[in-house]
Amino acid sequence: MVLLWNTPAFPQESQILKWGFGVRGGIGILTQDMLQGSSKGDPGPAISGEIFSFVNNYLTVGLNIEWDSHKVTQGSVERGKASTISFLPFYEIRVPYWGDFSPYQVLGVGLNFNSFK
Repeated sequence: MVLLWNTPAFPQESQILKWGFGVRGGIGILTQDMLQGSSKGDPGPAISGEIFSFVNNYLTVGLNIEWDSHKVTQGSVERGKASTISFLPFYEIRVPYWGDFSPYQVLGVGLNFNSFK
């Protein structure tokens, strides 16, 4: 994805946890053929948002939701529009305060909902 715009994460403190959110947008490209034979998917919009909670200085948990859409053509004929909505719960482990270098590990398992109209 080519990044067009991005908002920084804004943490919101509560009595127990710190919360944050972020929004990203850009251009998404298809990585495989959508139809039998030679089909082409035009680049389309991709929008992503996430909400997360800083459990402590080392652990963050959250949910990422992404939508993208592509016009699919075969030759010069438009065959339809492919769209995907993805839900990705994740966790991130980060070593804080390590100077300019900040190692981290992220793991998420998601679910995609695809449509072709």
